[in-house]
Amino acid sequence: MAGCDGSTFQSSAAEWLGKRFGWEAKKQSPSIPPPTSTVDVSVSALGTIEPTGDVHVLAGPVIEQGGIPRLNSLEVSEGDRILQGQILATFDNAPKLAADRTSVLAQIRSVDAQINLLNQEIQRFRTLKQEGAFPASQLEGRELELLQLRAQRTQLASQLGQIDARAKDSVLRSPLNGYVLKIHTRVGERPHDEGVMDVGNSDILEAVLQVDESQISSVNIGQRVVITSRNNAFKGDVSALVSQISSSVTRRKQLTDSPSADTDREARVIEVRAVISPQYVPLLKSLIGTKIKGTFE
Repeated sequence: MAGCDGSTFQSSAAEWLGKRFGWEAKKQSPSIPPPTSTVDVSVSALGTIEPTGDVHVLAGPVIEQGGIPRLNSLEVSEGDRILQGQILATFDNAPKLAADRTSVLAQIRSVDAQINLLNQEIQRFRTLKQEGAFPASQLEGRELELLQLRAQRTQLASQLGQIDARAKDSVLRSPLNGYVLKIHTRVGERPHDEGVMDVGNSDILEAVLQVDESQISSVNIGQRVVITSRNNAFKGDVSALVSQISSSVTRRKQLTDSPSADTDREARVIEVRAVISPQYVPLLKSLIGTKIKGTFE
């Protein structure tokens, strides 16, 4: 095609294709942009790992005259596995109760010793009285003293029982086998309305995620969620399935200790719960409350 310019060649090629395949060459207007393809944007949300089942709020004790003792020690941390009956915390009324108990026990031991000695003495006096070598009035006096000592011991035993009953309020014990979910009261503080701590009793774990309300239409029951740690508490991905979508809208909860790290904390979100696959429970059972990110597939 010597002597043909580029435009002549393109026109000839279009005519040849039309004749060869029956296609009609169409000219596309340069003013009309090509259509854009639709890209699916995956939904992701922040959240925490929690056990399923009931959450128990453990309150602090109320002592004499409506007082509330301060927390003296915490024996557990958030996420710890706990056993029924395990001591979780102690209160500052414990030392005084322990001192009172020691004092009353010492008094009981003293009275017991006096009762034993007086019993032996009375037995001797009764023998002497039968032989006419001991006045009856003195024996009656010893017997009256014995009655008084026994009454005193009964009173001390009652005091000890009261101290032991109050001592139950000087420690916080776990009512179940489960996990520590949240600690509300720290050492030196008095418990408030939210209690000392929350505990849960299930070995089934969930990812509790805060999904933006604008994206909730893309989330469905049974949908798979890929869970990753936000603070390297665990490595790799964890699989979960959506089990519950809340019907109410709330404000986003802060999920970091840094106020500037979570943007748009005033955003409206919906809580979504996803049951974590059982094979990951041994890995995560000690990481209750761990901050996570969930990506919905």
